[in-house]
Amino acid sequence: MSRLRSTPSQPTTSRSRAAGSRRKGATGDAGKNLTGRVKVVKAAPSKAERKRLKAIRDRYQREKPTLEELTASGEFTEPVSQEEFWQIAEAGRALKEAREKARVTLATVAKRSGIDQAALSRLENGIYDNPTIATLSRYARALGKDLVFKLADADLPSP
Repeated sequence: MSRLRSTPSQPTTSRSRAAGSRRKGATGDAGKNLTGRVKVVKAAPSKAERKRLKAIRDRYQREKPTLEELTASGEFTEPVSQEEFWQIAEAGRALKEAREKARVTLATVAKRSGIDQAALSRLENGIYDNPTIATLSRYARALGKDLVFKLADADLPSP
């Protein structure tokens, strides 16, 4: 069994305190850490929002609806298949690659397309759940590109 050995601490001086405040994760003024990045803090949901979410969870636990029932009710849209997910992620990667090749910033694309810069970043990094064709087209047009669809034979298993 190994034991941790403690070392005597050095006296704290104003210099050592300043150095200690530079460690990773230390924050400075206005919520920015010392690397200049903004620390994002999610606000806690309100009491009404927590109550609403609890009611939804309770209802789903009680009724246990199937995916078909949820889709038919209109409360839930059909999930994206894994293949579709990867195609969307590939589209986002291709748009990011085209943007970087053209040396255009996300801020510029946001201004040209009218799409929020954070949403563009999520799209480029495959975090955007299910972007519409219109969103992808607006991004492409902001880069001077056209979004093109191609019909290809599906890889179906042999009978």
